[in-house]
Amino acid sequence: MTTREERLEKVYSAGDKKSLEAEYDSWAADYDADLFAMGYIYPGLMAALVAQHLDNKDAEIIDIGAGTGLAAWYLSPLGYKNITALDMSQGMLDVAAKSGLYKTVQRDVLGEPLSHPDNAFDAAISSGTFTAKHAPADCFEEIFRIVKPGGLFIVSLRVDNNVSADYQAALGGLVDKGAISLIDQTEDTQAFLLPDDPEEAKVRGQIFVYRLA
Repeated sequence: MTTREERLEKVYSAGDKKSLEAEYDSWAADYDADLFAMGYIYPGLMAALVAQHLDNKDAEIIDIGAGTGLAAWYLSPLGYKNITALDMSQGMLDVAAKSGLYKTVQRDVLGEPLSHPDNAFDAAISSGTFTAKHAPADCFEEIFRIVKPGGLFIVSLRVDNNVSADYQAALGGLVDKGAISLIDQTEDTQAFLLPDDPEEAKVRGQIFVYRLA
């Protein structure tokens, strides 16, 4: 039987997008159970920040790198129903669709043109997506293209190592250009509250809230 640690290792050691997609496809059936068992905290924290900064419960939200849809399990009870899932793994999206919590699901790959039109969403959220080999650091402007002016971008980034350095630099550059502004952020916090493995216990990050100009 493949352990959670082995699945994580396979995901982070995938050599290209096709391999990464295949690893997530194969993990999809067990993904929710594995992350709940590890006490993955970020989807819940993200939902809390959405509730704090987005009063309109009818707002259109896109969940970038939605996976099986953990974020929607927290957002839906708060009254947010217009949520779109975006992910590169069709296997993950199939699980998300079965939950009934998403308005629609869309297979797209970050770093390539996205399928949605300009200004389609009031907010984009992303938990655990911007990490090694998962998304290029130059994809933010394409994400912002599909978010309305004044909309929100809420994203988790690791702070325990240099994995997020390129993402931090890209977002900082967009702040300097006036394209976005940082309006809130959480404290540095452990990602997995119930780690089985010492390496899992080291994973720490923050969630940042940006507003588009």
